[in-house]
Amino acid sequence: MQSANDELMREHGLSVVKRLEHAPKDWELRREDFAEGSLDREMGDRMSAALADPRAVDKAGLVSVIEEQNQQLGDDGDRVPRMRLHSPVSKKGKRAGQETWTLYIEDRRGESGRAERRKRTSALSADFTPEGAQAFFDYHQQQKEQEHERSTRQAEAAERARAVAATARQSGDDGAVDLDPRRRRGAEYEDRHADRAAEEARGVREGGQRGAGEAALRDLASADLNVAAAGVEREQRTARQNRVHSRGYEREPQRGESEGLSL
Repeated sequence: MQSANDELMREHGLSVVKRLEHAPKDWELRREDFAEGSLDREMGDRMSAALADPRAVDKAGLVSVIEEQNQQLGDDGDRVPRMRLHSPVSKKGKRAGQETWTLYIEDRRGESGRAERRKRTSALSADFTPEGAQAFFDYHQQQKEQEHERSTRQAEAAERARAVAATARQSGDDGAVDLDPRRRRGAEYEDRHADRAAEEARGVREGGQRGAGEAALRDLASADLNVAAAGVEREQRTARQNRVHSRGYEREPQRGESEGLSL
């Protein structure tokens, strides 16, 4: 479907946005250039983790994740050094009018001789520049859109399954008497499961979910669709049985009457 859409865009002279298969990984190649345990490596590791967070779909999301990191505890049980992203706009030079990112991290060790150590993000990794970070933002936004599409399709499938189950139940009720209350309770149980599948899938579509819940959502939708399909089969079987029982009850009085007449 995506390839067909891209081809259609090209036919109309529109540009096609390249779909990313994975997030960039430049820091993984560069981190060994910085001493183990140094503030520079810590800044790089934390910046990399923040950019990899699915919530980092733009700079505001990135800053929010970094702020959340500042509340975490380190291996020693103390709060991690506070880190912040400074992003002023250059007023001169080649980057005049463009943002330049600098990381500041609390220096408790005296490595820099100041309260904070600072480092241009470009000196750590190309991933951490505004241009490099944009690739992460695009990747997460793409994943978010794909998740929304998946949840929408799952919600629609659950709605259709519920409608089919309701139709089958109605077909079973028309012209037939449900002789076994347990069958009706079973049908109602299946219908409630179909309703729950539609409602939970709709909630995911409206509120959004993180990537970690994706597998659980697929399992839930698949299970509930199977339940709904089983409900349809149950309803059809019940309808056939009810019609047979109904015809049987209609024939029995006739046999009794004929026997009375023969006497």
